[in-house]
Amino acid sequence: MSRALAAVLLLWLVSASAPGLAASVAAGGYHGQALTNEGLLLTWGQNATGQLGDGTTVSRSFPVRALSDVRDMAAGWWHGAAITSDGALWTWGYNSDGQLGDGSTSNRLLPVRVLSGVRAVAAGEAHTLAIKTDGTLWAWGYNTSGQLGDGSTARRLAPVQVMTDVRAVVAGRERSLAIRNDGSLWAWGKNASGSLGDGTTTNRLAPVQVLGGVATAAAGGEHTLALKTDGTVWAWGANFTGQLGNGGVTSQLVPVHVLSGAVAIAAGHRHSAAVRTDGDAVVVGLEFLRPAG
Repeated sequence: MSRALAAVLLLWLVSASAPGLAASVAAGGYHGQALTNEGLLLTWGQNATGQLGDGTTVSRSFPVRALSDVRDMAAGWWHGAAITSDGALWTWGYNSDGQLGDGSTSNRLLPVRVLSGVRAVAAGEAHTLAIKTDGTLWAWGYNTSGQLGDGSTARRLAPVQVMTDVRAVVAGRERSLAIRNDGSLWAWGKNASGSLGDGTTTNRLAPVQVLGGVATAAAGGEHTLALKTDGTVWAWGANFTGQLGNGGVTSQLVPVHVLSGAVAIAAGHRHSAAVRTDGDAVVVGLEFLRPAG
């Protein structure tokens, strides 16, 4: 099951057990996070590396409180991150590649403060990205494919600055995306099947510009979606199961237009989804779960 689909299920589960509380959710590898309207961060699921942030390594079948006064959060594969109302960024869980950004490789069972003045955060499989209030983008953690964007493949145990003038960021498994204030979309890291959209399959150690006029973006398994400000959806990368939605199954190395009149997008491992202005949802591709027979 993809993290995008899991997030929808998590929102339903949390809302069912605590109606009206869940404001947003995030799905990690085998754990879930929910942010309530009151700013409480709730976590549940597997906890062998402290990814729930509750001070234990005990897995939880129901949500437990991890942090309060939270206004944004993100879930990595085995780690979590949250921004409190004072702009402080906190991380916890698995830290073998420095994805927590606290200067160590020690797992943390409780949230540790790693950065200040932060307004947005994104978590990949083993790397983390944060945008400060001044628009600078910072990255740390696993970097074997260049997903940190600092021009190297060296892992970073503490935040390093990557870009300026950034308003939004997306973390894929081993790649990253950023949208600047001018609407330009930039990509870097692993470029399997052309998922960076720069016309090649070459990994990029530093950000490359891909598209303009972008409102938001989503990173799937090996494909990428972008929603432009004019409501058009563009897709590129792997297309083996039709996840790009362009009517074919050939991977695309550059963005192709696939839909108009959209207001939201989401990307799973091998499928994509969009919501049109009339409220209708469009889903294309194939997920791991297939009908029997």
